Amino acid sequence: MKKTLNFTTGALAAVILSGPLLLPQAALAKTITVVSSGPLQPYNYVDENEKWVGLQAEALDYAAKKAGYDLEYRTMAFENEIPALLNGKVDIASGIYITKERFEKLDFIPLVKSGFGILSTKEFAKDVKDWTSYCGKDIAMHFSAPTENAVKAMNEKYCPADNPAISAPSSGNIPDRITAVRNGRAAGAIDDVNMWRAAASRIPEVTVALEQVGNQVYWPIAFKKGSPLRAELLPYISEFLNTKLAEESSMKFGMGKNVYVSGDIDTVIEDYLKDK
Repeated sequence: MKKTLNFTTGALAAVILSGPLLLPQAALAKTITVVSSGPLQPYNYVDENEKWVGLQAEALDYAAKKAGYDLEYRTMAFENEIPALLNGKVDIASGIYITKERFEKLDFIPLVKSGFGILSTKEFAKDVKDWTSYCGKDIAMHFSAPTENAVKAMNEKYCPADNPAISAPSSGNIPDRITAVRNGRAAGAIDDVNMWRAAASRIPEVTVALEQVGNQVYWPIAFKKGSPLRAELLPYISEFLNTKLAEESSMKFGMGKNVYVSGDIDTVIEDYLKDK
């Protein structure tokens, strides 16, 4: 976080000499720096008014305003998000799924219930009933422990050992995976199912072929371990999640139902990690 004081030396001296130092409201503004691997619908993206909107953006904007903060968004490659967070270059990182290993260095606030889904062309998807349709075929993915574990579990359950679905490397860029599906380089692409729902709503030839691959996951925001900012924002985020605002936001961004987390956030995290 950073605090900015916009005074010239002369102006500051004049205020000090004239009496108690009373700073204007603008000088007291606090800014939270939020990093994302790019515009990711429906969580964080820039609308036609050049404003960051989405499921995460709306919940975080609500909490930040309540706590007296401004938000500044930056984009960077996904693999750089955690180092930037640990090095203090940013305050909050987006979409870093919760794992026991990450929990040793990071604190989380899960915002949205999700899971991994498979995006395919509508032509391919019409014959898909389960994961067996992808045995022996390429699945475009950004390699991370959660996605790799999901693919491994599905291969073990549905595919012959000598004919598994093939993990095809892709960048952390969602459009790259969508392009791989559209041009036939991959039979499907695996990632957050809410992002695939958003993609399918704007790209006519693709659809969500499988809604749930592996176990449920949560779309969270992440903080450096022990960050006081988490404790400061948590009450306001919980307030947002447990009111009608959550359902209204879910519907606004095309989810068709309330997809936000409900209940006590810390209990949600504890229960989730028990199953890992």
